[in-house]
Amino acid sequence: MSQWYYIDASGNQQATDEGQLQQMYRAKQINDDTYIWSDSIGGDWVTISSQPALLAKLKPAATAAPPRGGPAAGAAGGIAAMAAQQKALGPVNSNSLGAPAPVSTGADNRALNIVKKQEPSHGWKQLQSADGIPYYFNVNTQQTTWDKPDVLKTADDYERDGTWFWAPHDEHGYIAARQISNTGQKNCR
Repeated sequence: MSQWYYIDASGNQQATDEGQLQQMYRAKQINDDTYIWSDSIGGDWVTISSQPALLAKLKPAATAAPPRGGPAAGAAGGIAAMAAQQKALGPVNSNSLGAPAPVSTGADNRALNIVKKQEPSHGWKQLQSADGIPYYFNVNTQQTTWDKPDVLKTADDYERDGTWFWAPHDEHGYIAARQISNTGQKNCR
């Protein structure tokens, strides 16, 4: 196997072989945006996603979908069984399944009851960086920010926000205090 180099999460260059690269990719220690280099690439560092042949080796092999209807049911019986199971379970949020909403109908030709999750009108979504740090993206305006938008803040968030300062204290010398009024007087909590 050839020698590969990659840039880790700390920005350091690391040496590895293709087998270890595959293990790290499948364990999500590296991803499509990780910069890599080897003699076979030559030139500049590139992202894994820009190397289709390598990407195909790193990704796990696709598994075949199970047969429709289950092992004991025929095609018609399988659809009827699935429709009965879905009816018993209630509405399904297709977004949580990671797949598009189905367009098939039940055995009696009634559409299955599929509920699609509605996007909030303000458009803000909380996402996570590769380091696990939350950031916020607005699907309407395409704005990205590290600061939590006001429409997503809870009462606890507002409690932590505010102007903080060190206030004199008779027993402790100084204590952390938050300004809760703009009337010119500072109250400590």
